[in-house]
Amino acid sequence: MVQPKTFRTFAYLRLSKEDGDKLESDSISNQRKLIHRYLDQHPEFILVDELVDDGYSGANFHRPGMQQMLRRLEDGEADCVIVKDMSRFGREYIQSGRYIQRIFPEMGVRFIAINDGYDSIRKQQSDDILILEMCNAVKRCCTSSP
Repeated sequence: MVQPKTFRTFAYLRLSKEDGDKLESDSISNQRKLIHRYLDQHPEFILVDELVDDGYSGANFHRPGMQQMLRRLEDGEADCVIVKDMSRFGREYIQSGRYIQRIFPEMGVRFIAINDGYDSIRKQQSDDILILEMCNAVKRCCTSSP
């Protein structure tokens, strides 16, 4: 019997100051619970570490947790990244897309956005689905009422 591949996984969590505590579902603790519940249901993922950027905007990738994660991915410490949704990874969809569609695949890194139903290992997902999910993530985070 063939053993399923296991993935050494980083969980990435982010909450910006602009998000505040207005959306309880986006809090760091709730992102953590969601990701850990997903990991519990999928034994092929082995959590290596959790990287957190609390109080950092997703508009750029110059966040301490993100930079540490990228360095460690380059060093081969993990081959999978799991986030709650695309907006937690980044809100700048061109740069986010560059990582998800180009850089991570070149590094052999699988990317999963749980609430968006995105898993880079699924070959049937087209670029259009990724772009749509990322645009929806940007809309969700940019259309909150005052």
